[in-house]
Amino acid sequence: MRVKTKRKIQGFSLMLITILIFLFVGEILARASYDSIFNYDTEMWRYASFAKQPSENLLISHEHKPDVDIDLYGANVRINSNGLRDYDYEYENVENVKRILVLGDSVTFGWGVEFDKIYSKLLEKKLEDTQVINTGVGNYNTQMEVAFLKEEGIKYDPDIIILGHYINDAEMTPEVSNYFLKRKSYLYGYLWGKYRNSVGKLSEKGNFLDYYNNLYKEDFEGRVLFEDAINELKDISKEKGIPVVIVIIPELHKLDPYPFESVNEFIRTFEDENTYVLNVLPYLQGYEPESLWVSGEDAHPNEIANDMIAEAIYEKLIKENLV
Repeated sequence: MRVKTKRKIQGFSLMLITILIFLFVGEILARASYDSIFNYDTEMWRYASFAKQPSENLLISHEHKPDVDIDLYGANVRINSNGLRDYDYEYENVENVKRILVLGDSVTFGWGVEFDKIYSKLLEKKLEDTQVINTGVGNYNTQMEVAFLKEEGIKYDPDIIILGHYINDAEMTPEVSNYFLKRKSYLYGYLWGKYRNSVGKLSEKGNFLDYYNNLYKEDFEGRVLFEDAINELKDISKEKGIPVVIVIIPELHKLDPYPFESVNEFIRTFEDENTYVLNVLPYLQGYEPESLWVSGEDAHPNEIANDMIAEAIYEKLIKENLV
């Protein structure tokens, strides 16, 4: 009996050692060959693992780590001391210039685009004596963006608030995992990317369209939270006398006819005397959708699209006499 137990323990130990060796070698290979195997999903994993951290504010969920400098998906990303992908602006407006605060997700953050080509910085170049402060963070929804505004963004004392709206902004707030291996293992990132890619190929286009449209059904909790967040933003706007411009940035898989026009119509219902709505879609409909993507696998807006977004916002600000 003791011999059998001893053999079982030895067998289990051998199996455990083999697994650990396999994982160790796999981790070394994944790190060594990463430049030749990375894709959108693995780079998003690196972004989450090395440039983000959990937030103490549960409504925000996660935030950028301050003072990070990392290359992600072909673009250099430098996060400043306040956790923004932007210059090191002081909270106090010491230069006494107009300030525009831009809220948003990975589109506003400028995923896959160099810093000087993201739409907030292109807009800043078009305006005189104006700072356009980019607070975009990947995977933020509107609820998180408004929570960030209340806790951090409002400290910059903005004259105008721009909310960059993207079709997935009614998603529920994601949970943040802080498991060491999940956040630090390149082997995990590679396998996760493979899994995500397989799931994506199995998904049909109809399901993709349905998914986004379903986010805005009246009985979906995410839509309710989205609507509450927009109304809270409008209350802040009225209380502090800060005009808000909601910029509808289109999903770039199909532009004409656009499959989410009903969502755009819903967003337009928030417009009033202090809240403006801008639909960027007409500025992009003359382009082939893929020509506006950062890569063949990723429909985030590239430099061309960011330039069009900046131009559309600039014209809207001029038209409404906001600058």
